[in-house]
Amino acid sequence: MKVKLVRQHPSKAADFLKKHGGAVFDVICAREGGYDVDLAPMGHPGKWGFMYSEEVEVVDERPTILERLADEQHESWSRWMDYLFSLSTLNPDGSCAIPADRVRRWQRQIETRYAELSEPEKELDRKEVRRFLRIIRK
Repeated sequence: MKVKLVRQHPSKAADFLKKHGGAVFDVICAREGGYDVDLAPMGHPGKWGFMYSEEVEVVDERPTILERLADEQHESWSRWMDYLFSLSTLNPDGSCAIPADRVRRWQRQIETRYAELSEPEKELDRKEVRRFLRIIRK
């Protein structure tokens, strides 16, 4: 979500807010009757690069590209874990065993630079990246 700051506690970066009065910021999260907004792109002098704002004007309610990409990353991870568990054996204690041939294959892939992967292995990576590109291009 993109917002303009409407009201801010006077002791918190007053000079910064005067200088960037009409600027639009990304909301990091909503909390306790206000919002943490990302000020890092504007050169905020604070240690963390964000500020709590008590009141904002919503400019765009769509999730930020960061949130959309993070959502896709979670979906990618979920697909991978579902696949991994489908190949593994669930043990009585709740742990799981990955088949040895898969461990060897994935260990080899971990140790291999992308440029040196086989074309089918590269295509699997490209397929995942295309999901991210669709979000970025929107």
